[in-house]
Amino acid sequence: MILLLFLVKILFISYPHSFYIVEFWFQIGIHAILASNSEKNMENKINSFDESPQEIKNESVHDLLTPDALNLVDFHLNPSQRLSTADWVNLSMVSNKHQTLFKPLADVYKLLHYVVRSQYDEVKELLKNDINLMLKRERVVDCSGREFQSISGFEYALWALDKHMWTMMLESIPKDEEGKKVLAELLFQYDKVCTDGVTYNLDGKTITENHFDFQGTIIKELQIQWDSLNLPEVDWEASKKQWIEGVGGVQRKLPMHVVYEYCSRDFHWNPPPPFTSRPQSSTKFYNHETRKDEDWFAKDSKLGIDFMINKGENQFGASASFGVYGGHTGLDAMKALYAIRTNEFSKFKSQAEAYLEYDDQLAPLQFA
Repeated sequence: MILLLFLVKILFISYPHSFYIVEFWFQIGIHAILASNSEKNMENKINSFDESPQEIKNESVHDLLTPDALNLVDFHLNPSQRLSTADWVNLSMVSNKHQTLFKPLADVYKLLHYVVRSQYDEVKELLKNDINLMLKRERVVDCSGREFQSISGFEYALWALDKHMWTMMLESIPKDEEGKKVLAELLFQYDKVCTDGVTYNLDGKTITENHFDFQGTIIKELQIQWDSLNLPEVDWEASKKQWIEGVGGVQRKLPMHVVYEYCSRDFHWNPPPPFTSRPQSSTKFYNHETRKDEDWFAKDSKLGIDFMINKGENQFGASASFGVYGGHTGLDAMKALYAIRTNEFSKFKSQAEAYLEYDDQLAPLQFA
């Protein structure tokens, strides 16, 4: 406890936003208590620390205030920042002496970082070591700037309608008693998303919804464009503005797996594909003006300002569109993707039950 009080004092002095720092360290403490309870040695550790000489206590405080530890604090306060692979390694190995405190929380952040980016292989590797990571809630900001104050990786996959992510999570569950407990929690979280929805902040607004609003965003803007070009008299300036700012603006807000569908070169959208296979994990589109591939979520991107991104009638990849356009291909594809994913969302329970077939010796699992 001396360590905690001393640490709080240092943080109040060192950081102007000390309330949030204390909140972070409180969460670290909760993780430490949970981890230590499982080992049944927290009390011994505290007693041992309180009985240690002052120089050892000071050394322990110094160990906790390493650059990597403060890096984890900074990431908690600014979860939207992009971290390199090396940064993630450092966060996972903050201190050999204090991995019990830091690693569990770092792993949750790491998993959420990968989930919102639809990095399936990286999520799968993390779940091999700790299947419960996908159930743990923390704060995360996705690539479109949505801030979720408390959400699990699984809940985000449901909200985003990322069928490939939730299926991979489901297939990672061991078919044993531990797996049954994980599945029960998944079903609890699924019911919660269905009934209460997911809440996030975006552009100064607080939004609660069961899943990403295809209908009110990308489908709406593409439909407006299609309708405007089929009027008896077309307002070409208004249509260009709608194409670039209306459609392009909402494209900046698409979940990552939808961006993958746009950018994948595996198939075109005319006619709409069945959207059963996982697309290429690419966020690259071709810009004819710069004559190079660019990233969908680049900080200096002019998407929604100078151009929108189109997946044309016959082309396989995505490209920037600066002029007036508005064929039915993109609209039909987004309608099809939305219908398919919402149908799969509604059938998650049956998907879970079908996947996890337990041995006869395991007690039956009650599904809500």
